[in-house]
Amino acid sequence: MIRHVFLQGSVPQRSLRAVYCGVALSLAVAAGPIWASETKAPAPKSENSGEAAIEAELRKALLGKSSLTGELLMKTGSDVKPAAAKTTESAGPAKPAAKTSKAESKVEPKLDGKASVDAKESPAADATLAKKMPMPMPGPVGAGAAAAAPVVAAATHQAGATQQAGAHGHGVAHWGYGGAHGPEAWAKLAPEFATCGKGKRQSPIDIVDRELTTLNLDSLRFDYVPSPFRLEHNGHTVEVRLGAEQALVTRGKRYQLVQFHFHSPAEEKINGKSFALDAHFVHRGEDGELAVVALLFEEGASNPELQRLWDNMPLDSGDRVQSSEGATFNPISLLPVDRTKYAQFIGSLTTPPCTEGVVWTVLRQVVTASPDQIALFRKLIGTNARPVQPLNGRLIKASN
Repeated sequence: MIRHVFLQGSVPQRSLRAVYCGVALSLAVAAGPIWASETKAPAPKSENSGEAAIEAELRKALLGKSSLTGELLMKTGSDVKPAAAKTTESAGPAKPAAKTSKAESKVEPKLDGKASVDAKESPAADATLAKKMPMPMPGPVGAGAAAAAPVVAAATHQAGATQQAGAHGHGVAHWGYGGAHGPEAWAKLAPEFATCGKGKRQSPIDIVDRELTTLNLDSLRFDYVPSPFRLEHNGHTVEVRLGAEQALVTRGKRYQLVQFHFHSPAEEKINGKSFALDAHFVHRGEDGELAVVALLFEEGASNPELQRLWDNMPLDSGDRVQSSEGATFNPISLLPVDRTKYAQFIGSLTTPPCTEGVVWTVLRQVVTASPDQIALFRKLIGTNARPVQPLNGRLIKASN
């Protein structure tokens, strides 16, 4: 119609243009709702960007780089979505949020990669750390401790660590080597010590030749290495701990050295003969089984390797002395040259709770210690030997 009128020339051109603009404006107003609905179409994109943003923040939280509050990061499920929308609104338009999501998407592979590396490297890292640190005393900690309680207690008491001895020693009942608290009374001091009196495989014993069964036994393998060391007076003996991993291989099994300590006089006898001093090297297998190697000292020439330890002797109960920087000690240096001759049997701890099931190996070749070296130990510790126990028909294997 407008065109027709214009062609007829009945309406001035200026007026026609005004009418045309008015109609165009009316059409624009009428199309407003449609335009508005179309402009809302990208809303899901904004919502998606909000979710991406919160996911990105959660990933950053795992890396310790999130700017969100702890309260927000603890929300899950439907609680997270409203929080994500609010975060997106406060952060600004959807476009910057999308950029953040894109940037964070680059972090995700890095995080996944780190997790996979940690999973692969953790065991090796733990093993390396274990080699650098002194081996801790076994103790009833963590899941499954109840099942391993007898073995754990055994290792604890044979080692004689001051902090854990209280579980059956200093805390529940005081025990010692003389008087009312001596070996003859151990079984009566606490219910946990009952095995000290009624056990049938107790240690120490007298190694008598006529009781031995001689066999072709495998040689003992001592995987001992130089290591920083520490001496501690735990109230019952002087205990030596080493920083590097040490091991004994016997009976086809590998045992880790936990610590070694001393008794005077020696607890073991050979054919009724007593010795001035002994050293007990306490090892533990992966299954918790204990294996103790006994080394006997007779009075004689001064022992230079023993003296290296005695130079770091503690001063009193509870005192401990760490080796000086750069100083090391290899426990193999204390052992005799001939380590092929030994006797082996199943026995017990020689201190409360006297737990049985311990693999004992007594080296037949003895070493020496001077009277002064023996006197120094006795001055600090006194007498700390349990008397020999009945054999009760046990098998004692001896190497050829």
